[in-house]
Amino acid sequence: MANSIARLAKSIKYFTKRFGVITGLKVFLKVALYKRLPGNDDKIISVNIPQSKAPVFMRPKTTDAYVFWQVFLAGDYDLPINFLPAVIVDAGAHIGYASLYMLHRFPDAKIIAVEPEPSNAGLYAKNLALEKNVTLYKAALWRDNTPLNIENPNADSWSFRVEESKDDSDGVEAITVADILKETGHIDILKLDIEGAEKELFSGDSSWLDQVKMVILELHEKYAPGCTELVHNVLTKHGFKKSLDKGENVIYQKQ
Repeated sequence: MANSIARLAKSIKYFTKRFGVITGLKVFLKVALYKRLPGNDDKIISVNIPQSKAPVFMRPKTTDAYVFWQVFLAGDYDLPINFLPAVIVDAGAHIGYASLYMLHRFPDAKIIAVEPEPSNAGLYAKNLALEKNVTLYKAALWRDNTPLNIENPNADSWSFRVEESKDDSDGVEAITVADILKETGHIDILKLDIEGAEKELFSGDSSWLDQVKMVILELHEKYAPGCTELVHNVLTKHGFKKSLDKGENVIYQKQ
């Protein structure tokens, strides 16, 4: 009982520290309440936080709530960025929390978001509806424009993986970094949380890295064995140096 009370108090402290006492308590109670109510597994709720000019939507009985915790409470993107990024690519954009955080921190930045799973992409569009400088591609970042499919359509909302399509059925569009660079010319921050597809991305032509300044990525060794070493070697080859580990993210920046 004492441990449960201590964990509860610690959680409330996180919410009130990040959002203020009144807002923090409101958000905590709403998220905690809906997570514990029976039924309504697909229900969408909204909360108001200082990091967004509009209500932030989530499906509280999915891993959305944990991503919310990572981004807005644990501070996984509270990184020492000593420049003003003009172009940020959010690949594996999920439902938009990382994009919202980056826009709160860098309001003049242009966001290019890439998210392959339709329900996630739909909620991303809802969360970023008031942001004018955002482009969402309902696609997956890949080494080339090969047709793709969702490999695990019944997975948790944050862990959808893509694979090359084995037939001609409708699937997922692939987009490359080179495609994005045709629009932007350069990328200041490339954020990658693409569930193992980073191995495919870095296995192809990597010349596009010459137009990238910083890479923030989550490595998924369990899905793509060898990706950690491959990514490190390719980034090092293009003049990047590993600068920081933060939460589940690894940060590389040009030397």
